[in-house]
Amino acid sequence: VIEAAQGAAEGLIFQSTAVSDEFKQQYQEAYGDVPDVIAANAYDAVKLQALAFDECGNDTRCMAEFLRNVRDYEGVSGNLTINEDGSTSKTRIYKQIQNGEFVTLSE
Repeated sequence: VIEAAQGAAEGLIFQSTAVSDEFKQQYQEAYGDVPDVIAANAYDAVKLQALAFDECGNDTRCMAEFLRNVRDYEGVSGNLTINEDGSTSKTRIYKQIQNGEFVTLSE
C-alpha cells in the first residue's frame, strides 16, 4: 500500500489484526520474509480446517458444524470466534501510515 500510493496514503487509518511475535519469528526463519496479516489469517484458516478434519474426517457436515462452533480460538492472528452466519469476530487493531511506515494506534 505504502509503495503503490507513493505518498498519497500518508495519514490513512485502517483496521487490521495482530500477528503473534512467535509466528513472525518462525515465518521469517522458514521463508526469509516478514509475514503480513494475510499470511497469519491463512495460517489460522488452514489450522482450523485441519482441526475440523481431525475431528470429523471426510464428513463435511460435521466439519461445518465444528467450524460454526469455534469460540475463543487463540490463533496467530489473535483470538477468533466464528459466528452463526460464518463471519468471524476477532481481535482488531488500528494502524496509520505515518512518515511512510505502518504505526499501530491501538490494540
